[in-house]
Amino acid sequence: MSAGAALALALLAAGAAAQEIPFADAPDPAIRTALVTFADGNTLPLRNWTFSYDYVSWARGQSPASGVHAARVASDLWLGKRAVPMQNVVLAIAHGDLRRETLVGGRPQPIVSSAARELTVTTADGKTIKAKVEPPHRDLLAADAGKSTMVMARSLDLRGEGITGTRREVCVLSYSSLIECGGTPADQVVKVQFQ
Repeated sequence: MSAGAALALALLAAGAAAQEIPFADAPDPAIRTALVTFADGNTLPLRNWTFSYDYVSWARGQSPASGVHAARVASDLWLGKRAVPMQNVVLAIAHGDLRRETLVGGRPQPIVSSAARELTVTTADGKTIKAKVEPPHRDLLAADAGKSTMVMARSLDLRGEGITGTRREVCVLSYSSLIECGGTPADQVVKVQFQ
């Protein structure tokens, strides 16, 4: 065998060995995953997820329309003043009808949409927490806001990376009738399995 052929075989063997190393590694346990299930049965897996609580704040005595929009990022589910950890749990969301009016051609028309009404958190050991949808307390959203500042939660979103690495954001539930979340079965979140 020539020296060139031996060198080529050695490089080929080294390349094959180098390619095997990444496949032997176990998945990183620090990567948090969530599997979102929609009302139409479709699912969306997310990696490195986080909650985003959207809210608006404004000075007391002023119009909420003059408010400043902001968001707080968290890994816990905030129910009023309570923070519920979302590690290895299943969050189920029960929806109910929401009757409201919208302008169609300049005239008010009644419509029926859906809104999240009740949450059920089931832990890995089978314990459950049931709660009505309750906006986070102002101290969780805007702890530095003074007494003269009004704070109103708008929605809870789930952010993460899809399978292809693209950033995805899903509206989980709305705290205000001004924000419609999950208007169709294709975008209405009914369950999220957190790891």
